Amino acid sequence: MGAGKTHFLRLLREEAFAAGYLVSTVELSADATPFNKFEQVFFEIVRQITSPEMYREGDLTRAAPFGEVLRRHLFGEADAGAEVVQHDRFQQMREELMRASDLDIDFRRMIVHYWETFLPEGADRRRSRSGEARSCSGLPAKAPSVCTAGSSACRRS
Repeated sequence: MGAGKTHFLRLLREEAFAAGYLVSTVELSADATPFNKFEQVFFEIVRQITSPEMYREGDLTRAAPFGEVLRRHLFGEADAGAEVVQHDRFQQMREELMRASDLDIDFRRMIVHYWETFLPEGADRRRSRSGEARSCSGLPAKAPSVCTAGSSACRRS
């Protein structure tokens, strides 16, 4: 009691924000977020993420803070209010993200799929770096296709 744990964590959060890191504060408990339930812990981590910008603005109550962090990164500060990303900007950010070998490949793919939701309607969202259309399985396709959750075309047989 009174050992300064909370104070230490607040100082650590300040240092992390100063270094440009994202911070998530999650209290693990046997009932709400048991440590042995990875999905629940991960959900709480993502749900509680705060960026340095959000912290400076005092905006810590967003419904989807991780989505906002990804959106701001895609659009950049200059276009923070934009709803649709230009294809060239999307490609640039996608390539930059895919070069980030310190991130898990599945995590990188998840971010790219989220970013694809900001492409203009009807845009070919499945282009490789060479511009060749790809199917949901990653094999070359005869025509452009878009994977959506639950689409029978995306299910593997």
